[in-house]
Amino acid sequence: MIQRLLELGYEFTIKSYSGSNVAYKHRFDAVPAENWVEVEKNRFASEAVTVPGPTLLAPYPVRLVAMRRWDADGREVRSVILTTLQPEELTTTEVVKLYHGRQTIEAGFQEWKGTFHFGTPRLRKYEANAAFTQLVLFAFNLVRWAWRFLSTNSPKLAEAGSRLLVRVAARCRATIRCLGDTLRLVFSRGTPLAGAEITLNRATPYPYALLTPRMSSCSRET
Repeated sequence: MIQRLLELGYEFTIKSYSGSNVAYKHRFDAVPAENWVEVEKNRFASEAVTVPGPTLLAPYPVRLVAMRRWDADGREVRSVILTTLQPEELTTTEVVKLYHGRQTIEAGFQEWKGTFHFGTPRLRKYEANAAFTQLVLFAFNLVRWAWRFLSTNSPKLAEAGSRLLVRVAARCRATIRCLGDTLRLVFSRGTPLAGAEITLNRATPYPYALLTPRMSSCSRET
């Protein structure tokens, strides 16, 4: 597969192997500490580890970036990233951060499934499932946008995740107070967010088109 991707001219950054093979442990240990770069907290990377690369039919310019970290129980976790991006394009640290960006995507899918019940299609029509998918994505982005705003307004909300905002905060009683052009939403006593306040200076419209011609016939089922 890697050979084919290179022949087609693709750029990619993938995990070559997990590194759990004990046969490669001595290769990691043989690299001096000064050749390891701390790319994140308790996570180190190096291009000096002599790990075997993929067998290619031509000398394509690929890089192998070895990574190692230690879990809370002291267990070492090793892995190797294979990338076509050259040092003049991305440094070792930038390659690792680029690859770890996929974890954000995976976490987003898990959040869709767990918080917004986005999993197995439940509706019969394709158009209805397409509309439901758009609604889930809209709700996900709206909650993420709202959290960034709310986190600067209330310490309690700053610590909240999307699950708490959707399943708890949205169902808490609250009072809205108008002070000139300012609106203050205060959560009522006896609720999990009692005392938390949200301040809005003005109402800002955000137009968003959810329907497409193919979705106009599925509003009832959706």
